[in-house]
Amino acid sequence: MKFFIYPLFAISFALAPLQSIEARKYESAHIIPLSRFRGHTYVILGLTKKGELDDFGGFRNSGETDPKVTAAREAEEETLGVLGSKTTLRKRLTGPIYVVDMNRGHPHYILPARDYGPIVSKFNKRRYGKTKLSPCQKEMVELMAIRIEKVREGVKYYNGRILKLKGPNGKLYPVRRGTSGSLIRAVKKGYL
Repeated sequence: MKFFIYPLFAISFALAPLQSIEARKYESAHIIPLSRFRGHTYVILGLTKKGELDDFGGFRNSGETDPKVTAAREAEEETLGVLGSKTTLRKRLTGPIYVVDMNRGHPHYILPARDYGPIVSKFNKRRYGKTKLSPCQKEMVELMAIRIEKVREGVKYYNGRILKLKGPNGKLYPVRRGTSGSLIRAVKKGYL
């Protein structure tokens, strides 16, 4: 009697629902939103408890197969919804957008510029108001709207170690490593 043994990975691959290559190869997903306000374009970043600027994103949850769903969920959580709900953000990610670092497993979606109004004050009211927040909603202590020219300037003077961007208050802030790499590549590709 002859037996043919299928390798376990072949069986699991055959049984897995068809997914795009984009969906199978990502670990985390992120959004870098742009905002237009009073005639200027800004890159919106969060300030972490460690004092670093960061994008809005994180690791995918079990069962998530679409990096855009992950990015939208994380952005809604970390911005406390001031950019929109995860459903709204997911819809905005279907339009013409730039993507950085897709082949590295951590796509960063550059969300096209939109007038969100005074989102920093909206964020602060939600962050420091009376509503109880979950731990993932407390990751950012502040939102910063940084003029796109200041981001380009920061990339121009990048020293190869730490990207620093000038905040609206004039202070230089270090940018978290994964975010800095994506910002640098986005500027070099002309996305920002």
